[in-house]
Amino acid sequence: MRKKYQLAYYAHSIKKYNTEQETLEYQFAKDMFHGFVICPNKHMEDVRIIEPYLDIVERVDVVYASEYNGCVGMGVFKECERALKFGIPVFVIKPSGVTFELEELISVDRIENGSLIMFGKLVSKKLSPKKVGAEKT
Repeated sequence: MRKKYQLAYYAHSIKKYNTEQETLEYQFAKDMFHGFVICPNKHMEDVRIIEPYLDIVERVDVVYASEYNGCVGMGVFKECERALKFGIPVFVIKPSGVTFELEELISVDRIENGSLIMFGKLVSKKLSPKKVGAEKT
């Protein structure tokens, strides 16, 4: 039986909130997905605890994640870690010229002595150029 993706989550740094970069990445995720993409900055109440965000991640079909200066903060790290734990595909939005490309997340690595903003690294591999989420077997 084929399953169509319906709900995705855009995991990104609060440093990108209300920036042009957020708008561009979010639009790219929406263009690549057949369904609704939740942007925590636009669709969720601003809370300072991670649990509500992790609860949402557990319920989506796909997570789109982006880095900030080559790293991810603690929130994005934990969101990606949770998605991987539950077998939810995570796609990393990577700059590619004037647009973006997707890479498949393999793992998340914690940075020793990192800060809350530079907490970890996303380990990913390149994908084929087809749209993600059209159908899944």
